[in-house]
Amino acid sequence: MTGANAGVGRHTARGLARLGFRVILGVRSETRGKEAADWIKASSKAAHRLSATVDVFQLDLSDFDSVCSFSQRVSARWSSIDVLVLNAGIGGMNAVPEATSDGAADDLTFRTNFVGHFLLLRKLEPLLRSASPPARVVCLSSVMHRSGNTNWSSALRFEAGRSTYSTSKLAMAVLAAEVCRRWELKGVAVNPGAVNSEIWYRGQLSGWQESFVKPTFRALFLTSEQGAATSLAAATDPAFATAEAGVYLSPYRSPQTTPMPFDLYGPFAGARRCMPHPSVRDTCAGTELWRVASEHLRSFLDVDGQQEEPS
Repeated sequence: MTGANAGVGRHTARGLARLGFRVILGVRSETRGKEAADWIKASSKAAHRLSATVDVFQLDLSDFDSVCSFSQRVSARWSSIDVLVLNAGIGGMNAVPEATSDGAADDLTFRTNFVGHFLLLRKLEPLLRSASPPARVVCLSSVMHRSGNTNWSSALRFEAGRSTYSTSKLAMAVLAAEVCRRWELKGVAVNPGAVNSEIWYRGQLSGWQESFVKPTFRALFLTSEQGAATSLAAATDPAFATAEAGVYLSPYRSPQTTPMPFDLYGPFAGARRCMPHPSVRDTCAGTELWRVASEHLRSFLDVDGQQEEPS
C-alpha cells in the first residue's frame, strides 16, 4: 500500500497486518516508513500477540522513475498481490498548487494523487492478475470527488491558482470502477471521512491557526483508525468480494438517493455503501480517463512491453 507511514494509511496497514497480511509499505521517506513498520509490529504484538510481517520500500508517486523502480523491486520478490491499497495523497488546508519539479509542468497534486497511482497499478498488473481469488484494488477517494470534473487532460497540466485535488479524487473513484470493467478485479473507491489526520498539518498553517484547528478537529472529526474502516472493509470484507463496478464506501450513513450532505459529515457508522458522483459509473468517463493517463505515460508503460489494451 502507498502512503502508509502516517494517518489513515498507517492504521489501514496495521489493520491488514493484524488480519495476517504481509504488508508492503511504499513510502517517500524510508526513515518514517521504518518507524511506521516498527509501530505496526509492536502494536500487533501487544494487541493480538501476532508477529506482523512488514516490508518498507521507497516510493515517490510524483516521480515516475521511482514508481517503476518500486514496482520492479516488488515484482522481483513476489509473484502475486492479493490487495493493492492506493492510499497516498497530498492536499490539505491552505495547500498551494504546484508544478512538478522535473520540468514537465505537470500538476503536482494530480500526478501524486492519481497519475502515479495509475502507473503503479499498470506496472503491478501481472501480480494482481496472478492472485486467487481475484485481487482487490482499493482507491482512496474523498467526499471532495463530488466537486471534481472529468476534463482529465486539463487536470494533468499545472495552472497557477487552480486546485486539482477534487478532480484527482474523482479520478481515483473512476479508476476503481474501470479496474472492475477492464480486468475483472475488485476495485472499490473509499471515502475515509472527515479525519483528524496529518494531511491538515503539513506546514500549511500558521502557529495560531494550528492552535485553533487541532483541538477543533480532534473534537469533531473521526480518528485515523475510524478513517481506515472503509479501506479495510474494501480490502477484506466478504461483502465486496464480488463488487460490481462503481462501488463507493463512506463512513457515514447516507440515503442512496441523496448522498449529500450525509457523505460529508456525521456520526461514524463503519463502512457503508454510498452513491458516488455519476461520473464514477459512467463507462465513457472511465474509458477516457484510462486513455488520457495511458497516453501521458506512454514511454513508461512501453518500457516493459506493456501495450495499451482495447476498451
